[in-house]
Amino acid sequence: MEHRRADLVRKRKILWVEAGPADDETFTLTMETESGTYVKEFVSGDEGRSRPSFSEALGIQCRVETLDVLAINDHEVIR
Repeated sequence: MEHRRADLVRKRKILWVEAGPADDETFTLTMETESGTYVKEFVSGDEGRSRPSFSEALGIQCRVETLDVLAINDHEVIR
């Protein structure tokens, strides 16, 4: 049985995204996101559960091959 996260609406901000080609069938993404963002689901669309997504925008199924965290910004947020 596959363990899945709960189907809840989790609104997160993608602050910026930069995309570039890696080879004929892959591309790289560098992005800054709000804490708690499901990056793999943002790319794949998680079978329609995550919107918007790169897969939806490009009209093809995308998936994350590798994921590297480049930095963690520990900014105190006052709301």
